[in-house]
Amino acid sequence: AESLDPGALLDALKKGLYYSSMGPRIDEIAMDGKTLTITCSPVDTITVVCGTSRTVSRFGRSITEAELDLSKLDNGWLTTKSSPWFRVTVIDHGGKRAWSNPIWWDELG
Repeated sequence: AESLDPGALLDALKKGLYYSSMGPRIDEIAMDGKTLTITCSPVDTITVVCGTSRTVSRFGRSITEAELDLSKLDNGWLTTKSSPWFRVTVIDHGGKRAWSNPIWWDELG
């Protein structure tokens, strides 16, 4: 939500503009062509999961930003024909997770 105003929060919930978390924070998910950029609180794993359960991940220590080249995955599962959506999951050092709502390809423009 743009603010903590109850009306703005309700509007964000209705539009699905929120994520679930056990602790980690997802600050931004942005798509530019076939590059997905995720910014978050320090985590050890950032994963993109498609509807077919296939994934592309970045592993490390205290990662706060990752750019994932999704064009490498065009030969298989991560295309609009295979699954109409994907989800971002981040996992911190303690195993706590945050995950986005489904992100629909046709809504990315």
